[in-house]
Amino acid sequence: MRFVAQAIVAVAALLLGGTMYAQVAPEPSQAPTEADRDAVAAMLAKLSDDEKELVKNLVLEVDQSRREIEKLRKELDSLKVFHKALAEELARAKAELSKLIGGKAPAKEQLQLVKGKVTSVDSLAPLILVELSGENKLPAGAELNIMRDGKRIGAAKVLASEGKSVCGEVAAPEGAAAPSVLVGDDVAYMAKGE
Repeated sequence: MRFVAQAIVAVAALLLGGTMYAQVAPEPSQAPTEADRDAVAAMLAKLSDDEKELVKNLVLEVDQSRREIEKLRKELDSLKVFHKALAEELARAKAELSKLIGGKAPAKEQLQLVKGKVTSVDSLAPLILVELSGENKLPAGAELNIMRDGKRIGAAKVLASEGKSVCGEVAAPEGAAAPSVLVGDDVAYMAKGE
C-alpha cells in the first residue's frame, strides 16, 4: 500500500517533470529510488492519456488546495492578532468608562418573567382575564404574550390590573381576526425588576 501511495506521488512528479515531488513527499528519505522510478515509468506506460491527465489534474488540485490552506492560515493568524487588539481596546474602554462614572459599574437592568393563566375569555369584545402567578403588578398598556403548548399564539394589551388579576384586550394582527384564546392558555410578560 505504501508503494502505491509513493507510486502515485512519483507518477504525479514524473508527469509534472519532477517539480512537484519535493513539495508532495513527506520526507526526503522517502524520495523514489531508481527502482521506484523504473516501476513508475512502467506503470505510466500502462496508463491511458486520459488517466495521465486525471493524475496530473489531481496533483494540481492538491497543490492549489495547499496554497489556499496556507493563505487561510495567514488570514487566521491576522484575525487572531486583530481580535487580541480589539480585546485590549475593549478593556481600556471599560477602564475609562469606570473612571468616568466614578468607579462604579453601570447598573444592569433586571428583567423578570411574569407568568399567568387565562381564566376567562370574552370572544365578542375580545377581552381576557388573567391570573398572575407572582406578585407583580402590570402597568396598563403592557403587552402580554399568549402561549399555548410552548408557542406564541397571540398578544393582549393590559387594560387594567388589580392584585394578581389582569384584564387585557386581545390584539388582532393587522388585517386578521383576533386569535382564538382559550381558558387555560399561558400568559408571559417580561417585567423590569427592582
